[in-house]
Amino acid sequence: MYIMPPEPSGGSTGDPSGRGLREVLEGRLPDLAACARLLSVGSERAAPILDRALARAVATWRGPIGPELCAYAVSWFVYLLHAEGRAPRRAEGCGDDAVLVSTL
Repeated sequence: MYIMPPEPSGGSTGDPSGRGLREVLEGRLPDLAACARLLSVGSERAAPILDRALARAVATWRGPIGPELCAYAVSWFVYLLHAEGRAPRRAEGCGDDAVLVSTL
C-alpha cells in the first residue's frame, strides 16, 4: 500500500500545527468519547487511548475536514485499543490447555 507523504503545508488546513483539525475533533469530543466507551466495554483505559488516537489522527490526516475525519479518529482508537489488548487471554473456566484439547 502506498501512503502519501505529508504535505509541506501541514495538510489541507494550511496550518502546520494541525490546530484546525484539533478544534474540529475537540468540538466532536462528546460524541467521540461516547463512541469510545461503547467500543471498549469494560475497559477503563478508553480515555487515554482516545487521547492518543486523536493525537495520531491530527498528525496523520491528509484529507479535507469533514465527517471522514471523525471516522478516521475512531479507526485509530479501535487500532490502539486492539493493540493494547493483544496479550493472550483465556476464557474463564478454561484451565489446562491439554484438557481443553483432549475434550475436542
